[in-house]
Amino acid sequence: MNILKILTVFSLFVGNSLWGTNLPFYWNYVLITSIKKQSSSYWSDIFSKSHTICYTGAVILSNGYFKFSLLPKNFIKLSKNYKIRLIPLITTVSKNDSSFLSSDVTMKIAIENLINFLKQNPEIAGLHFDIEFLPKS
Repeated sequence: MNILKILTVFSLFVGNSLWGTNLPFYWNYVLITSIKKQSSSYWSDIFSKSHTICYTGAVILSNGYFKFSLLPKNFIKLSKNYKIRLIPLITTVSKNDSSFLSSDVTMKIAIENLINFLKQNPEIAGLHFDIEFLPKS
């Protein structure tokens, strides 16, 4: 039930429409390290065939705190030119880290941290949660 609280809160903050409407466009998963090391021409080619880039580098810890990697400014600017949706893939590091869902206090901390992240990074079009282990509720 706790995960529903988080999803409900974020449905209020994240609701950007899908800009790429043609069927040949793709949702791509990429490593944050690839974003930082590949050239602009490489990303231009990827963006020309995409509508969404979901990237790694964001984790929620057991205490509800959120760690993330910043996207390079030139990558953000280029993605805007192609109207690409940028969405971080948010995971937990270990089975114990999903325990933030079993406490109202740590869940509130997680929600506040994620809201602050969205406010500080307006280029983010959504959040993709990949939490493998859910605590008993």
